[in-house]
Amino acid sequence: GEYNFGDLLVDLYELTDFEVEATGVTFWFSKGGGLRFFFCRNLRWGGSHPFAPFAIDYDPPLYSQGRVTRVSDLATSGKVEAVFDAAFPMPSVREAVFAKSRTFKVAFWDPISRTMRRNPNEGAINLWWQHSLPLGGTRYRLEVGESNKVADYPVPPMVGDLITVAPIGYPHAVSILQSEEVTLQAFHIYGSSSMGILESGGRGGHVYEQVRIGRRDGSDRLLATCADGIHSNGVLRGPTVRSSEIGFTGDDTFNVHNSIAVVIDRLSSTEVVVLDPKKTLGDRLAGERFAFFDTNQNAIVTRPLA
Repeated sequence: GEYNFGDLLVDLYELTDFEVEATGVTFWFSKGGGLRFFFCRNLRWGGSHPFAPFAIDYDPPLYSQGRVTRVSDLATSGKVEAVFDAAFPMPSVREAVFAKSRTFKVAFWDPISRTMRRNPNEGAINLWWQHSLPLGGTRYRLEVGESNKVADYPVPPMVGDLITVAPIGYPHAVSILQSEEVTLQAFHIYGSSSMGILESGGRGGHVYEQVRIGRRDGSDRLLATCADGIHSNGVLRGPTVRSSEIGFTGDDTFNVHNSIAVVIDRLSSTEVVVLDPKKTLGDRLAGERFAFFDTNQNAIVTRPLA
């Protein structure tokens, strides 16, 4: 079935030794909505087969998409003009998907292959939308930061190219937080205002099998996510990805980060004050085990903290 949650966050807590088979089910969201798992363990969620998956999608789309009509000033002044598709949000802070975002990425696309134009020696597409001027109808003049980078493209942007303007902002399509051994299987994601899947904190060991983060079949959308496909941050054990496809992301395809918290004070033999800048430790720590590292020796501290 199809379920429309709008801008709601569907939050699920403490699902342990639990399995959900949602074959052929789609959760639809708009900007602000997403699916979040908290403090879950040994959870399996998805469809029965890649051709009968569980899916997450967004309506309306979470970015602007159009066709370039003028590009001659791009490399020198950062200005480009385009006519935008009315089925997508316009590139304006008056649009809900743009209103609360702080980072906006611009990409140019070959209209035949529908792939991004880019410098292959650059790690990501980092052109930044700064503001836009409406010219009537759905035509806009955009000002793009760091536009001099297009001079290094093997094929520079040109009139007739497709263009996307993607506002990157919370939430992610799926968040797996402070959890252990969550498996997403036959699980498709066709949109996100940020990451497709974020896993953060907890013991980790999550498995992504037959996961597809990409364009919905039959859709004319260019982007799947506005930021990363899968992003792992500060889990004890990293993810396993099998038989999966990740493509058409607005930033990294796959990104794994550790997270370091710093002990700034010792109050007693059982109490320390820790600076946790990425907030990966969470707020339910009873029963958890921690390792402490000596930064001078670059080794695990095996003695009581002095």
